[in-house]
Amino acid sequence: LNVIGKLRERGITVIFITHNMHHALDVADRFVVLSAGSKVLDVNRDNVDHAILERTIVDGLVLK
Repeated sequence: LNVIGKLRERGITVIFITHNMHHALDVADRFVVLSAGSKVLDVNRDNVDHAILERTIVDGLVLK
């Protein structure tokens, strides 16, 4: 997570694939959630919280 933060400060894009929402919330600017190979969420960090991420991941439903 420290490396990701340092790369972000330098303006370098990182694709971080994880199942740990707490880690993702610490470093991500954008979230994309996949379920069964389909994109079910694609949102900026400012428009999402832990509850939305958890519900989307667990339910696999497309949120609009």
